[in-house]
This record gives sequence, C-alpha cells and structure tokens, in this order.
Amino acid sequence: MDWVSLHRASGCSLRAKKTALLENGGNPVAALDFLKGRGVRSDEKKDKIIMKQVKTLGGWIMTFGEADYPDLLKEIADPPLCLFGVGNRNALSRPAIAFVGTRRATQYGFNACIKLIRELSPANPVIVSGMASGIDTRAHVSALENNLQTVAVMGTGLNVIYPRENRKLFQSIVNQGAVISECDPDTKPEPFRFPVRNRIISGISTGVVIVEAREKSGTLITLRLALEQNREVFAVPGRLFDRASTSTNRAIKKGEAKLITCANDILDELIAFDIPGKSDTVVSESAPGLLCYLGETARSIDDLEALSGLSRNQVLMEVTVLEMDGRIEKNGANQFRKRV
Repeated sequence: MDWVSLHRASGCSLRAKKTALLENGGNPVAALDFLKGRGVRSDEKKDKIIMKQVKTLGGWIMTFGEADYPDLLKEIADPPLCLFGVGNRNALSRPAIAFVGTRRATQYGFNACIKLIRELSPANPVIVSGMASGIDTRAHVSALENNLQTVAVMGTGLNVIYPRENRKLFQSIVNQGAVISECDPDTKPEPFRFPVRNRIISGISTGVVIVEAREKSGTLITLRLALEQNREVFAVPGRLFDRASTSTNRAIKKGEAKLITCANDILDELIAFDIPGKSDTVVSESAPGLLCYLGETARSIDDLEALSGLSRNQVLMEVTVLEMDGRIEKNGANQFRKRV
C-alpha cells in the first residue's frame, strides 16, 4: 500500500515524487514522509478502497519499485508510480510500438494502420494505443486480428470504459494483452486527462507511429512527448488536400518524424526489433487476389468489384493498400493497373 499512498498523495507533482523517491533510496515510505514535511497530503483509508477496487476487477497494481515496471517508462521525467491494470501484465515487459492518430480518421488512415500492423506482425511487437475512437481503435483491432498483444492506456479509470462503444474491445484487449491506467478506477473522462496519459503511451514504446493528425490535433502532444523522451517517431504521409494529414505532413517536412510507407521503414530504426533477416521477414501480403485482375490495361473500381466478387469497400481498401505498397499505379480517373 506504500506505493499507492505515494502515487495518490496530493499537493505535489509526479516529478517531485520521483525526485523524493530517488533521494530517499527508492523507499516509498521515506519519500512520502519527506513530502509530508512539505505539505503533501495522503489518505490511507481511500488508498485501501482503491486497492480493493482493483482486486475486485481481477486486476493488478504495478509499482515503480517492481522489477517488471517498464524500464523505458521509468526513465521519463514524470512516470506514474503505480499503474492499475487488467489483463496480462507481462505485455508491458515486451518491446512495443505505439500507433496514434485522429479520432476522425479517414478510410486512408484505417487502411494504412491495417497494412503497417499486418506487415509488422512477423516481428511480434506489442501494439500500444489509447483506445480512443478512430486510429486508436483501429490499431488495437488490427493487433488483435494479427494475434499480436496490445496494450490500451486509458485516460479514465478501469471501471469507466471510454468511449462506451469500446466495451467489447476492452474485453478483447484484456484477453490478448492489457489495459492500464494511472487513474483511480472510478475516474471519469475529463479533457485534461487524455493529453496527460499520452506520456505513458510514448513512454512504454520504443517508437511512435502517427497515422493521421489534423491541425491542432491532440496527437501532436504525443509527438512532442515522444521527442522529449528520445523515442523514434514515424508518420504516414497524407494526401495533399486531406485535412486529416495536415500535421503528419508538417511533422515530416520539419524533420520531426520519419516518413514511412511500410513496416521495414519502422523496424530499420528500432534496435529492439533487430531480428535476423528482418527485411526478408516482413513481407507484404496485400490483396494478392486483386492482382490477377490487373495488368497493363487499367481497370476501374467497378470492373474490379464485378470481377473479384468483393464488396466495393473491400475493393477500395485493397486497392489503397496495393497502391501504398507500390504494386499498382493509378491511371486516369479511378482506374488502376499493375506497376511494371
């Protein structure tokens, strides 16, 4: 309970708590006593209630002093001294890549997320995101579809699933990864909490992939934090007139993020995934079925829909992925042919 009491104590910043902890030999009791002498307050009765709530959820509490607390997260300026979690806590011990982006994602952004995570799957990373609508949700779902572990970092308490439509996703992540939060279990969604939790998303990850980010997007906070934490930052290039990619394109232009079009662009920069034959291992499997209908003669979306028997949405998605892979090219208005 000592760690929970230090974590929940009010009246000073996390940075001050970390400093007090380090100055008192890593002892949470001594650190809290030191801070109490400077006006910090704690509530032991409430701390016990919080611990009981987490236990009732079938969850766990990971403390700053434990051996399996993520080393990368421990290095940041203001690490949470406790993480409340449900699911497999071992997921936090493995190399991870964060995927973040706008809540108002386009189909292009979804397709890019699907493609990159599918291509990353042979390297077996943990996929980290914030379980928000849009790109976050798509990243978690894509990880689950590719049998990868995924970690959701919530800006609410574990008892408050937000957005509410992600209740089923929450349980799927618990079954195949972990959901974590630094907040008390009953903490409700408040605007300021989501930017604050972003430091944990980047903090536990070796690299951060920005898929789509609009002007003044909250994703830019994660970008800034990742750079401050010395993380590798990657960005999916967006279409010239697409507002959903305004900030990603700017980040690439300013040199803040590396332009990526495939998984190897990410893995080549991350030592944690320095696997033998990496470039040969991550092979695109994008829509091989549609290629048999494409040759030197261009075909329209309507043609491909009729020939393949796929739905229009499926054809659009697969064509986008094939174009991003460089395996087909656009020829005229919505017509495509195989790249020679």
